[in-house]
Amino acid sequence: MTQSSVIRYVAIAVFVALSLKFSGQKVYLKVISDQKLKYKSKLKNSQEAHQYMDTKVSMLRNKGFVEANIDSSTQVSDSIIFYLHFGNKYLWESLSFENIPKEVTSSISVRTSKISETPFNAAFPRKIGHELLTFYENNGYPFSQINYDSILINDQRVKMQISLSKGPFIKIDSISIKGELKINPHYIYRTTGIKPGDVYNEKKIKSIPNALKTVPFIRQSRDQQLYFTENLNILFLYLDPRKTNSFSGILGFQNDPNTNKLMLTGDLKLDLNNVFKQGEWIRFNWSRFQTQSQQLDLNIGFPYIFKSPVGVEGSIDLFKQDSTFLDVNFEGGILFNFGMNSRLTFSIASRQSNTLLSNPSLTQNLEDISITNYSIAINHYGYDYIFNPRKGLGGLIKVSIGNVKTPAETPENQPLPNPIQYQGIVDVNYFIPLFTKQTIGLMLKGGTIINDVIYDNEMFRLGGLSTIRGFNEASIYADQYAIFSFEYRYLYEKNANLKAFFDGAYVQNINNPETVAYLMGIGIGASIETKAGIFKIDYAMGKFENEPISFSNAKVHFGYLNTF
Repeated sequence: MTQSSVIRYVAIAVFVALSLKFSGQKVYLKVISDQKLKYKSKLKNSQEAHQYMDTKVSMLRNKGFVEANIDSSTQVSDSIIFYLHFGNKYLWESLSFENIPKEVTSSISVRTSKISETPFNAAFPRKIGHELLTFYENNGYPFSQINYDSILINDQRVKMQISLSKGPFIKIDSISIKGELKINPHYIYRTTGIKPGDVYNEKKIKSIPNALKTVPFIRQSRDQQLYFTENLNILFLYLDPRKTNSFSGILGFQNDPNTNKLMLTGDLKLDLNNVFKQGEWIRFNWSRFQTQSQQLDLNIGFPYIFKSPVGVEGSIDLFKQDSTFLDVNFEGGILFNFGMNSRLTFSIASRQSNTLLSNPSLTQNLEDISITNYSIAINHYGYDYIFNPRKGLGGLIKVSIGNVKTPAETPENQPLPNPIQYQGIVDVNYFIPLFTKQTIGLMLKGGTIINDVIYDNEMFRLGGLSTIRGFNEASIYADQYAIFSFEYRYLYEKNANLKAFFDGAYVQNINNPETVAYLMGIGIGASIETKAGIFKIDYAMGKFENEPISFSNAKVHFGYLNTF
């Protein structure tokens, strides 16, 4: 390599190094203008300086300097000089409306009565026009147009008039449901808030996809379409069924306290949706978690009846605790759907709990009781996907007041419960999305029964997969409890995940003042999707306060879920 070549390469390297150095340095800003302007004198780089000056020009135009503009700019070393032209300042003289009713103009958020002598701002009439268009589009005039006319400028004072061309008045004459979904059309009318004969409402039309997403068993295959003619306006909805009917089973192993051997436990669930094409649900659950102990739950609900916004719901719950007592609960309610995914339920329930032993006097904290409960509940569903949610909030809050009756032959020295009993239940789940396939689940469950005397057979029964994992099903009795759960889930497929979880619980039993306990459950789990269905496995360990975690008492639960 010759000496001249070496000098040339060195010069190029020095030039590149200096260029990189100056490109990363701060720049000094100077503005030359026909009026005073406050501005920053130092910025990170030249790109930020130009963005900063563009913002300054926009601010000046919003203050009435509509002619404000950067004539030119130049950069010398690390300094940038901008030549800014302010121009004249324009003020509003008046802004009026033509052929727009006063009741319409008074409904928008912008007021024009005190606009005189304020700085002219072109965004101001645009905002008014947008609100007027929104009003008419939501009230039957989707083809309305805003006109900015009669603009007069005199001595830097601006007079403007806004007029409206409404276009034809539009009603939704017919709603046509296309696709494979079979359902009572009145359910769709209630869900979307649109029915034949309604005045055209742009906001409701645009919210149709979000409204339908709240219904787990409906899939909108394509966007809605409107067909306009001189005599008929038709709204087309393209809907297909989504697989949300499910059958699931869980098998578990736990120690039988009588034989000290492993005992097979089971839980079977059947969830059906829209079987009768009315948008209804049917929930069936059977479980066996201890020797001679079983539970059976059946819940049926119709969200809308007789084309009204009112629905009905009914349930029956049976619980048998070995040879100790039998609990039977019937509940019926009226529900009101509000919003897109919430409902309010008023219900009445009759609960009968009877001891099964031949001599009830031998039992401890057990009694034949009859309770009539009057309840109000709020239910919310806001998950993005019911079977494997990544984000969303959902849950239940329920409060009850009940009348308690005990047998007339209760011994005189035995304390009796207050005839009025209060109860509250909270079950809330919140999923926070992380990145693209991960989520954090925060769950809160709680309950309280308020009375002077509470028998064991009317208490909450805790433990197991649905409450405190790592403990035997329904093995913990409490009149008050609070459970906080934390879950990390990796959603590697639509219906499959890997998870790690923690349950922390506080429980209290009024019949034993010393039974105020703090419990903990930790574990891992997985859901695996196959052609035959979704298989689940959970491994959980539970411990009471001041006790070590015992691997020998760990619970392993196997589950199966199939959708159809």
